[in-house]
Parts: sequence; structure tokens; C-alpha cells
Amino acid sequence: GIPTTVGVSCYNGESVREIFLPAMNLKGSLPSELGLMLDLYDINLFRNKIEGVIPDELKNIRRLKSLVLHDHKIKGTLPEWLTSFSHLANLNLSVNKLAGLLPSKIGEMPSLETLALEKNFLSGSLHALKGSSKLRSLYLGGNAFLQGLGDELLSSWTSIEVLDLSDNLLDGELPTLLLTKDKLVVVDLHGNSFTGELPVNVQVDGSIEFLALQHNQLSGPIEDHLSSLSKLKHLDL
Repeated sequence: GIPTTVGVSCYNGESVREIFLPAMNLKGSLPSELGLMLDLYDINLFRNKIEGVIPDELKNIRRLKSLVLHDHKIKGTLPEWLTSFSHLANLNLSVNKLAGLLPSKIGEMPSLETLALEKNFLSGSLHALKGSSKLRSLYLGGNAFLQGLGDELLSSWTSIEVLDLSDNLLDGELPTLLLTKDKLVVVDLHGNSFTGELPVNVQVDGSIEFLALQHNQLSGPIEDHLSSLSKLKHLDL
């Protein structure tokens, strides 16, 4: 219901500000000339047929707020220069062929609210995301991230509302603070190797509505304290 201009939008008929060309059957690689459009703040090309890598010339677009390249065949690694974008709030590179580790300073991005990297070939730990205080939605399902999800990392995401780390290689115990986050609505950790029991600490009338923990190696009892999650609509163990 939100009015949207499909195509290319300019400011004062001159500089290009937005490129919104979804599902247009676009083919080929991203042109390096995009880096000449210094006033661009929104690039959305989801669900086309773009291949190749993310060109380094894009690092010149310092005002970029949203980069959506969902559902392509883009390969290579996530460039470190992405983390220097101080205005970037929405980064969606899901369903591509990206590999390697998360950029080392991705947790220092001051405006990042949504990070969607689902269904790639990314690996390593999630530690680089520590300190993402404005991060509201994190979609990393369907990769090969290792190690665990500790309280220190989780507590640094003070604004987190949606947490999807499903179908990875995460192990260890669930964070003791997992069910106490006052803004968390969606928790999807299914398809990992988490062990141990469910967290004992549960916030009374907590905000969680969706909790999916199936296909792990959890054990122990299902305690009555889960009933404190009064807004819970979906529970899969």
C-alpha cells in the first residue's frame, strides 16, 4: 500500500538518487559506473539475474542508505569497505553465492538496522557483529556459521527484534539471556547443534511471538516458566 516509483529517480532532474528495478530480468554484472552516482542512497535490484562480484567502485557512494541485491548469483566475498558506510541502514544480499567471513568491522556500522545474508556460503563466527546496537533484524539462515551464540554477543544487540540464525553449524548452549530480551519478537535457531537445556531466565510477559528451536541437540525438561511468554504464538521444539 506504499506508493513506490519503479525505475530510476533523480533529484532536481539531475543526480540519480534511487534505482528500483525489481524482477526485471536484468542480466550481466553490476556496472562499475554505479560508483559515479555519488548521490545514490537506494539501490534495489532484487530478483534479477545478476552475476559476477560487487564492484569496488561502489565504495564511492558514501550516502547509500539501502543496498538490496537479493536473489542473484553474485559471488566473491563481502567487501570490507561496506563497513565504512556510515548511513547504510539496510543491507540485503540474501540468496547469492557469497562465501568467506563477515567483514571484521561490520559490528561498528553506526546505522545498520537490517542485515540479510540468508542462503549464501558464508562461514566463520558471528563475533564480528558484536556491538551492533542499532541492529533490529538479523537474517543469517542457510549458511555455515560456526561456534556459538553467547550472552556477550547477544547482549550487545540492544535493539534486536528478529533473530534468524537457522540452518547453520552453531553449537554450545543457548544464551541464558535469550528469553529476556525486551524487544525480541522472532527467534529462529532451528537446524543447528545447540546443546543443553532451555534457558531458565524468562521475561514475564516477554515480547517473543515466534520461537523455533527444532533440529538441535537440546535436552532436559520443558519447564513451566515458558508460560511467562504470554505473547507466544508459535513454538517449535
